[in-house]
Amino acid sequence: MVKKILVVDDEKDMVAVLSQRLKGAGYEVTSASDGEEALKAVKKERFDLILLDIIMPVMDGTQFAQILRENPKTKNIPILFITALATKQKDAGYVITESNIIFAKPFESKELLGKIDELVNELRD
Repeated sequence: MVKKILVVDDEKDMVAVLSQRLKGAGYEVTSASDGEEALKAVKKERFDLILLDIIMPVMDGTQFAQILRENPKTKNIPILFITALATKQKDAGYVITESNIIFAKPFESKELLGKIDELVNELRD
């Protein structure tokens, strides 16, 4: 069964690059340009993982993530934040804080896809 990923970012070029790489890795991809649009998408279909920018118009990524975490139907969807705000770790390329995984822009596609595969495979176990 194909796994579904929601990409939420207001930068169209970023969405295009991420969508292309994810589709190439065998994922089904839906995109949204802000948190409000993403909420509509989550109400319509089930996602296995969400890639989420933090700084966006209308509703930012942290507000969107909080709404998801408060809803029993969506609280367990893994979220990977992708942001220019993060400080990149030298060894991993991402930071884990409490229950959040944050990738700094620019990021290494191989590292991001590896973490996505890891999280999606955890869902299968």
